[in-house]
Amino acid sequence: DTNGNIFFKKNSKYYYNVRVQANHENETAYFNDGYIYGRNQTKKETTNYQGFLFTDRSIYRPGQTVYFKGITIKTENKTSEVLPKESVYVLLYNVNGEEINRLELVTNEYGSASGEFILPNDGLTGQFRIRLLGKKHTLNNSDSYFSVEEYKRPKFETSFNPVTETFKVNDSVTVKGLAQAYAGSNITDAKVVYRVHRKVEYPRW
Repeated sequence: DTNGNIFFKKNSKYYYNVRVQANHENETAYFNDGYIYGRNQTKKETTNYQGFLFTDRSIYRPGQTVYFKGITIKTENKTSEVLPKESVYVLLYNVNGEEINRLELVTNEYGSASGEFILPNDGLTGQFRIRLLGKKHTLNNSDSYFSVEEYKRPKFETSFNPVTETFKVNDSVTVKGLAQAYAGSNITDAKVVYRVHRKVEYPRW
């Protein structure tokens, strides 16, 4: 063109070995071989599929029921939307990572699906896991963990009145406490087991 630029037409080739001869009036100029690398680049649109799982509690006892809810989301070009009518699997794994149960569900119009698992009465306790898998798409971040332990839910609580007096060595100390059920009633005629902890404190001076 008028600025001395040379343009090549696009084709499917990636490499060029270029030799240039320029003629102007009675003068001719030659340019050494030029090595040009060209590549047609297209912007790749990435699509990400995610699954989120929620359980009704974080700890269970063997034999109890785990209620869960899963949500599936599609993100494309920084825009997210739920995946309605999506076929999914929900898998239950024990503490050894072994699959012990699975459900096949279909998400509703809001992209969510819910269900329940009954935990085995026997076997090892510890950290269990449930996973959400898409039938058509791979779902990221689709695991949820919870604990299975042989624990007993407390039915009462104890409290003590604050000690406001100062005592010397060999003094007798009377401490009053209260045992009360969570239902609100006082617990009577109960066997009491207590511990006394001694802590040595040194004055700052």
